[in-house]
Amino acid sequence: MKQKVANVIYIIGIGCLLILTACTVIFLVINWSYAWNGSSHSLSTFRQLQYIAAAWGIGAGLLLIAGAFVYGLNHIHQAKNNFLKFNLIFLPVYLCVAVLIFSLFQITAAQEQINFHRQLFTDSKGVEWRILTEDQNGNQLIITEQAQGGKTVYNNTNVYSRLNDSNGLRPALNAWYTDQLAPEIREVALPVENVDSDVRAGSFDASEKDILAENKPAGITWAGNGLATPENAAFVLSVSEVNQYNDRGNFLDSDEIVRGIGWLRSPGIGFLEGDQTFYAVAFVTANEYDGSKISSASATSSGHFHPALWIAPIIEEE
Repeated sequence: MKQKVANVIYIIGIGCLLILTACTVIFLVINWSYAWNGSSHSLSTFRQLQYIAAAWGIGAGLLLIAGAFVYGLNHIHQAKNNFLKFNLIFLPVYLCVAVLIFSLFQITAAQEQINFHRQLFTDSKGVEWRILTEDQNGNQLIITEQAQGGKTVYNNTNVYSRLNDSNGLRPALNAWYTDQLAPEIREVALPVENVDSDVRAGSFDASEKDILAENKPAGITWAGNGLATPENAAFVLSVSEVNQYNDRGNFLDSDEIVRGIGWLRSPGIGFLEGDQTFYAVAFVTANEYDGSKISSASATSSGHFHPALWIAPIIEEE
């Protein structure tokens, strides 16, 4: 009787292992596809890998116990080719341990990426900056940790225009760059490319999940070459960049998060149902209760902004 029970439990364990394998493969395919499109989130990937590692660790333990019972109760140690049969019985355990080790390596890599995104430094004027990413040339995308420019409108009329054509936010960014930017940051600032190419999809009532999935290449900037000026260097993030770099545990979840509207350079996505006011420009806001949220607002609303810059490498890793 014990022998049959052990065999049944072992077979059930193998079935669960097959299901776990399928789920892991699906996760890897989805995660790699997001990474290929540039829309993966380090923190969410890190947490998912933790769940996978825990599942495979539990699976290894349970299958080890079940395999030991099968091996002992079936007296396999007394059978011919017992070494081969031993390894066949414990082959699923070997698989679990291998995937567990792989997951731990991936967790370590994801943790390093998260730690990079959480790097902060303070310039000579006391402004705290966060490093969001680094390109293959070592150029870094940085953003102020604290919101700047309270009561800044995006435009004087409620229409969307590209950031460099806005008559509210663009002059505010230029003035901030000229008057507030520390000289050592200005010395290494680079022109930004692709700042005025952003597009949006969806409607005003798009779900939070749909908005968080927006990660279009048209909304991603990169470092350029030449002389940096206020007009070609200072900018604010797009919806795609917020989704790519925020990582659900990055700059929007700090103690100095945006209170009220924090302007983005992306278009808004339409009308609020039952309201004739057009919401022309995207913004991001956050608080300690709801976390960060991307929405749309009238271009004439008063808001803050987080200046962003591409700079040549000056920050040494600890």
